[in-house]
Amino acid sequence: MQADANQPESGIRPSVAVVVVNYRTAELAAEAVRSVLPDPLVHEVVVVDNASGDGSVDTLRSAFPDLVVRIVASPTNLGFGRGANLGVSLSRAPFVFLLNSDAVVRPGALARLCRVLAEDAVVGVVAPAVYLADGRTLQADAYGSLPARNALLRMDVRKRGRRSGRADDAPGWVSGAAMMLRRDDFVALGGFDPAFTMYLEDVDLCRRLQTTGRRIVREPAAAVVHLGGRSSATRITRFDQFHRSKAVYLRKAGAGPFQLRCAAALRLARLGVEHLRARRRRPHG
Repeated sequence: MQADANQPESGIRPSVAVVVVNYRTAELAAEAVRSVLPDPLVHEVVVVDNASGDGSVDTLRSAFPDLVVRIVASPTNLGFGRGANLGVSLSRAPFVFLLNSDAVVRPGALARLCRVLAEDAVVGVVAPAVYLADGRTLQADAYGSLPARNALLRMDVRKRGRRSGRADDAPGWVSGAAMMLRRDDFVALGGFDPAFTMYLEDVDLCRRLQTTGRRIVREPAAAVVHLGGRSSATRITRFDQFHRSKAVYLRKAGAGPFQLRCAAALRLARLGVEHLRARRRRPHG
């Protein structure tokens, strides 16, 4: 790679705060941090541990005694959104890059993302191309169009991403697994809505940014590899959280009582199916 790969072409050198939320993935979170530390644009890294209770805090503090990396031990599990809010509140750099604990950044990615924000004041969020663990396959649910209310009712946790007629470099939302935005914009919006414990908080944030006139864009030349599949949450918990988040999103998007009742009924029905499947998978005897 060329010596100036980490320099925005415009000559602007904005500093970046990288915020990582960890829950029982200390070794992976350490790899995420190591992937960004060599970048000269990184001013600080804040890792929020969501009360992992498995030694994650000690592991991370031992791995990164340098003051550039701050390990914050939350006494309770805040979920992704509130954990990210805490991390951003403790940062000072003008640009914030949110990164999943199970993702690593390829060299040069942050400079390319910074360049997009620095050169276009209308851009509110810019996201890299997100690849699966093989490093070649794009993650299908890393971005999509803002879901219409009826479409959201039918959506489940396994099919979150949606393509639309819009260009892939200008989607309606991008995944919080890897997104860069201005700290001032994030703070002005109040960060992620704490009503979302898991899922759709990133879609909601992008929706709210667009109501202020900002654009959501992707920069495919920047790359992040998302290992994924490392959550300790059970399948039933994931389904439950996703459908609870759907109800929150629907209310915020102006859904009426009928749609909200439908969402509640679908949640109970699908949870019933998942419980039945779990019993069938359970060994007998």
